[in-house]
Amino acid sequence: MVTPSDSSGFIHDPDGIDEGKLQFVMHSKRKTWPYVGVCGKYPNAKYYDGERPWSIKCDVALPATQNEVNEEEAKVLMKNGCFVISEGANMPSTPEAVEAYCRTRFCMAPAKLPMPAV
Repeated sequence: MVTPSDSSGFIHDPDGIDEGKLQFVMHSKRKTWPYVGVCGKYPNAKYYDGERPWSIKCDVALPATQNEVNEEEAKVLMKNGCFVISEGANMPSTPEAVEAYCRTRFCMAPAKLPMPAV
């Protein structure tokens, strides 16, 4: 994992986020807002206030909020090498993003709704 996120922003650590860092993130989130302690403890970690993580290079994206990935973000994900998106909510990708995935034969695991015909 390289970018845990929520509705207020995300943390990116190019060194990755292992189980220990993830536990620290979860503990810090309960005590401070935003993730101030995480970025203080791990110097390569950076907090992106009010932004979404879809511009960060990754292999797999796991959006979990409705309409979280739009068409432009979907194209950036694919351009940056992401090859799988697995939705963890009802329609985290907008219909336009889903169409972009389908046009490029991107591997998508939809949450609930069927993929549109392209």
